[in-house]
Amino acid sequence: MIPDVAWGTLPPGIPDDVSQWVSISAQDSSLPELSARAYLWAHRMLQAVAETGSDGVLPFFEQEASRRGPYSIVDVSSGFIPMTGDGKNRLSRKYPPGLFEYLGNLPLAPAVTDRGRTEWRFGVVIGIGPSAPLGTEPPVAPFGPSALPRRTWSGQGPSFPILVEWRELNKDAPPNPYGAATSACYARPRPGKRYYSGKRWYDGILIARHVLLPRYATAGSSVPMSSGATAAVVDLDSVATTIDAAILDAVPPPPGLSPLGVVNAVFPGLQVSVSGAVSSFSADVLRVMDDSSYFGNMVAHRAFLDSFGQRGDSGSLVTDAAGEAVGLYIGSHPKSNPVEGIVQLMRQVTQYFEIDLFN
Repeated sequence: MIPDVAWGTLPPGIPDDVSQWVSISAQDSSLPELSARAYLWAHRMLQAVAETGSDGVLPFFEQEASRRGPYSIVDVSSGFIPMTGDGKNRLSRKYPPGLFEYLGNLPLAPAVTDRGRTEWRFGVVIGIGPSAPLGTEPPVAPFGPSALPRRTWSGQGPSFPILVEWRELNKDAPPNPYGAATSACYARPRPGKRYYSGKRWYDGILIARHVLLPRYATAGSSVPMSSGATAAVVDLDSVATTIDAAILDAVPPPPGLSPLGVVNAVFPGLQVSVSGAVSSFSADVLRVMDDSSYFGNMVAHRAFLDSFGQRGDSGSLVTDAAGEAVGLYIGSHPKSNPVEGIVQLMRQVTQYFEIDLFN
């Protein structure tokens, strides 16, 4: 869990020039003052690294990644960054040589150390990963030591650290295609929905897309279920892999289903529960990547957790204390210290697939 002392890394006050949708989401969700500050500052920092133009932060690192190999930016998240000290006044996430990191002008950003000697900051993490054809997992050559210039966002308000790290994703799918993956909940199409598979469906089971790879990642595939029956893939994005969700046919659905709400404002520090087929655990949201104006398949909406599950937990429903859906559990980033869990945010899933959720 995020220690109380880590909340001292939040910039004071409310940021200026935050996007209107962010302010509205915070107000509509009736967030407590500290949670609202974390939500507003996280999105203001995301906004800052995205709005600096062609010579800004994201284009710079996209160019650096492509120069070093077939790599690109795969995620950008903002919120709490736990790091460990090496005894030499340097910070490290304890990555292998594949790391390339950039922490900006750190003295300008507040930092605190908890009793476990983990140093906490509030800032932005940019994940770099391989650029690869659909459905492939190529071997990755590690980055060599880098000598990146030390920049920091110098816009209005406090400076903040930016850390760029190699994204090595450990997806918690079953150990083989016939293993029992976790299903999150049931889904029904909204009126006027676009059917990406070209086939109309009425009741579905929501799962993580990656558990279908490589054998079942096409519409119409028959997926073996733990009951011994099969279910057809009725909806998934066959063009991109950014939205880690798919829908299986659920005919007939069980009786007595109830509507499942979706959390509108996922903020750093939000306490969540993950209910997997193998393990169930509680966690805090460390960082978020969210956008209320774009739900397409070019950018993944993600949350990073301070805990993680086991093989077979992929697709677990992640909920808040009120039982509303936060997202689908994907897996973990195993090279970080501590290891972080990764979640596909549910609001992107429901908007992109135009579905309502049921439990």
